[in-house]
Amino acid sequence: MRGSVTAYGNLFSVRFFVTILAGLLWSSSLVGLASDSPVQYRSVRPSDAKWKRAKKSFGPSADLLVAKINRVDLKRLNRRASLVAPTRPVNVLDCAPFPRSLPEAAGWPKLVLVSLRVQAFGAYENGQLVRWGPTSTGVKKQPTPASLYFTGSKSRRKVSTLNGTWIMPWYVNLHTSMGVAFHQYAMPGRPFSHGCIRLLKDDAMWMYRWADNWVPNEDRITARVFGTPVIVFGEYEYDKTPPWQLLPKDPGATDVTTEELSPFVEKYRAVIEERVRSREEHFQQSSELTSND
Repeated sequence: MRGSVTAYGNLFSVRFFVTILAGLLWSSSLVGLASDSPVQYRSVRPSDAKWKRAKKSFGPSADLLVAKINRVDLKRLNRRASLVAPTRPVNVLDCAPFPRSLPEAAGWPKLVLVSLRVQAFGAYENGQLVRWGPTSTGVKKQPTPASLYFTGSKSRRKVSTLNGTWIMPWYVNLHTSMGVAFHQYAMPGRPFSHGCIRLLKDDAMWMYRWADNWVPNEDRITARVFGTPVIVFGEYEYDKTPPWQLLPKDPGATDVTTEELSPFVEKYRAVIEERVRSREEHFQQSSELTSND
């Protein structure tokens, strides 16, 4: 009897060792040779036990990171047949489609870029990328117009004027008449809105707090002082494979280069700089009046 127990214990130990070793071998492919090397990607199945074990090395934000890469919300993350994931632990900014530094925007306190092509936004402070996240913009029949916008009014909970059942949390308006805004809503992994720019909950909450408020005129339609500049640019190819699904074969498939960005930044530079300057002067004058009182 004692020998049987010992044999069973040894067998259990061997199985346990083999399981751990398999996990370590799979994880070793995630770590790579250098943590600062370019991010590589692979396709994984959410239900795969090896992926579930390896994902733990990514830390508590693993699901959010993978959701951002795949342009889906957390509710839909594990419903996918396959997902694109980094081959080693990385932080969120390592997977940003946008350049970390944008010298052309160094003089602007804040700037948001929205790429329709790769369905993502990048937020900059004085030319440095501080956050990025996925977007879901307009469907093919009603695409989000590429243009220069400025953040305006905000609402913690906005009810759509098109359909009273559409509740839009963390709403940041971009255009009063066109109905373009940032807000939280379902993220199915493709453009699916009626023209707004949908965000993940975490990103929508952050944008709501970070983006500057406007100062409206008495008509509440036009702006006396504009909020944060937002450049929506590019074009989504609805009939082709989404760029982020190509990352395992082409790690640069979602890259937005400075060469791609520069024409749009230069196109809107004069307007942005005039409105940034006007905003600074407005609040400086308001501060002086307050101090004199």
